[in-house]
Amino acid sequence: MIICRVLLGLFVVWQLFFLAAANLVPFVPHGSPPEGELSDARTNPELPDMHGPAQQAINVVASSAECWARATGQVQAWWLFAPTFPDESTFPAVELRWDAPADSWGSAPSKTGPPPVHLGSVIEPLDPKHYFHVPGSFDRLFHYEIRLGLIFWGWSEQSLKEHPDLWQQAVEKRVRHQAKSIRAYLRWRIAAYRAEHPELPPPKQAILFVRLYKTPPAGQELQWQGPFELPLARWLPDQDSSPGTLFVQVCDPVTGRFKSLPSQDVTDDE
Repeated sequence: MIICRVLLGLFVVWQLFFLAAANLVPFVPHGSPPEGELSDARTNPELPDMHGPAQQAINVVASSAECWARATGQVQAWWLFAPTFPDESTFPAVELRWDAPADSWGSAPSKTGPPPVHLGSVIEPLDPKHYFHVPGSFDRLFHYEIRLGLIFWGWSEQSLKEHPDLWQQAVEKRVRHQAKSIRAYLRWRIAAYRAEHPELPPPKQAILFVRLYKTPPAGQELQWQGPFELPLARWLPDQDSSPGTLFVQVCDPVTGRFKSLPSQDVTDDE
């Protein structure tokens, strides 16, 4: 009995230490930034010149708390609630086109080939004011899709006018960082559509859009603003292996024009 009491006491002491450490350590620089393309963890990575016993101790406490949290199911994501809770909902959409790629996303389709096909997300409700999601196996797809549209949380026409350079840099950085995930998603949507329509040839381009619904301010009638459909990236299957450029193109949020990105620091492994 004495051993059980000691073990229980040690567990309680450790749990109290873990709760304090897990909530305080994230504010202190430690570790490395997340490597995954779809990671949205808010880390505060240490700088290259941060060394010494104090930093090593912080790293040990942080890694121990993270391991214990994952082992016991106590991982917390407080940024879901504060301090910057988003007032938008985003859903990806894909447009498949069989005409020659144009410089801008709003170009008229060719009249000689199949018309463009617009593919929405199964997660997006048909009516945002009245919907019910039946429980199913869409959780992994939901988390994949929602991270493709995180870049446009906080977007507004006014913000785009006031900070065009910041939006251009942010969108380009996001497309470069998630290039492989974007291409994989577009490739999957093409394969699924062609499996249902085998009579059609492969499309020449697949455009990734983000459909954004803005939540009305508090106290107003529940009337969603939007959806605003914002082009993010484009994949050209026939030009997938173009030397010197990234395999997906970015759409400039200011001009609406697609442009290729240099393929520096990007490896083609999925």
